[in-house]
Amino acid sequence: MSLKDALVRTPQLHGAVRRARSIVCRYALSHLPREAAPSDVPLSIFMPLAVKDLRSARNSLEALRRHLKHPIEQIVVAGQSSRDIAALCAEHGYRYIDENTVLPAHVQASPYRNGWIRQQVLKLLAIDLVASDNIFICDSDTMFIRDVTFIHGRRQALLAADDYVPAYYAVNDKLVGPMPRALWSYVAHCMLFQRDIVEALRTDIEQRHGCPWHEAILANLDKTSNAGFSEYELYANYALSRFPGRADVRYWYNRKAALDTPDAVARARARYAHFTSLSQHIK
Repeated sequence: MSLKDALVRTPQLHGAVRRARSIVCRYALSHLPREAAPSDVPLSIFMPLAVKDLRSARNSLEALRRHLKHPIEQIVVAGQSSRDIAALCAEHGYRYIDENTVLPAHVQASPYRNGWIRQQVLKLLAIDLVASDNIFICDSDTMFIRDVTFIHGRRQALLAADDYVPAYYAVNDKLVGPMPRALWSYVAHCMLFQRDIVEALRTDIEQRHGCPWHEAILANLDKTSNAGFSEYELYANYALSRFPGRADVRYWYNRKAALDTPDAVARARARYAHFTSLSQHIK
């Protein structure tokens, strides 16, 4: 067993290391310059959206258009059947997809945390809905406040967060076999999905389980836990273990903040200007 594996399997020590890293990054390194050189690699933006998150999604998408320093091929919003979501997309030129027209029936009928599972499957389905080879997935309540890039050439950036949920890894191992355990969580509320990696991941799942990848995910959920599955952890750990040299890991520089009113957004942007993004729902 490697030192890294021993560390992540010692919860108290691993927690102490993660807390120390978080303190150093948040209270010291976050104040240092972090320039994001523009990338010439095009990508599309894909955002799952529920009606309740419409206001935050508007802010999130506007911020992505301003701060994501890539040529943006298209912006796709996949969400509930809603005239309000359709109107938002029509107003700004986003492509709107009614999730009920693309989600498999068994996913729509899943009794386990239905909305949560729907949006995770939608993200892994994005390569079927968007023609781009690079698809930037962003949660609707995460707003970037600094310029960012996520890929140069074929090498992508993976943002590493602070929380760590061991239950996710047990499901990952069931789906694609054992992978080296990452030191950090990649549930950073956004992630670049590269087409060839997602295709390989989905094919791997289907070959191992003899059924469509989304059926395998539902069959292997940990339904005894609220942390039954994470598409971000699955993709990031698969990319790191099966596509070595294709990803760089960097700290996420994200802060929790109230973003439900224009005044709240302005206060958060001023207070946390040295961070990269703000999220309303993180713990």
